[in-house]
Amino acid sequence: MSKINGKNLPTAASSTLMCFLVLQGCATSAPAPATTPSHAVSPVSGSAGVSKNTMTIEDLLRWPLEGPAGVAKAGAELRRTFPGFRPLPPADLRRDGPMQLGDGYILSFVWIGVPSETLNIGLESEPCLSPTRAAEISKATLSPVFQDAHGVDRGRNYDAKGNGVRVSFTTTPETYRCVTSINVHPIKRTAR
Repeated sequence: MSKINGKNLPTAASSTLMCFLVLQGCATSAPAPATTPSHAVSPVSGSAGVSKNTMTIEDLLRWPLEGPAGVAKAGAELRRTFPGFRPLPPADLRRDGPMQLGDGYILSFVWIGVPSETLNIGLESEPCLSPTRAAEISKATLSPVFQDAHGVDRGRNYDAKGNGVRVSFTTTPETYRCVTSINVHPIKRTAR
């Protein structure tokens, strides 16, 4: 018989208890197993070519409203973030996506009109940028017209103006759930 804490125990029971205590001690003092990073693909990753910088959809909606310098800043940041734009005559640039911004939104294409200081940007529907959110960022207002001259629903249009620049964006037709494009153009002054 063995004694534990002054009590007599049968040898088999004391051996079992000792093994249990040793194993419990090992379990509490052993280092945790190394974790393996998950290789799961998030819904906004995949082949979108995630940018390492922090350019966001907010930047694309706000910078142009700073004026022509803001439009140039947005265009330069797009070219820096997503190299591989191809030239189009006369001096325009185009790049097809997918291109993922720092906040997870995915651009389907970017067209930079160099001489006219314009930007035309396509957005994927997933993840969905709601028009309400885009309007909050840009202070855009809803245009009352959302059908073309033939009565076809092309989605809703929103407009914002600032410092000689107009930023407009369109939504998915019929559901109006997601922003599908952002267009930046200088406001043309009319002669009086």
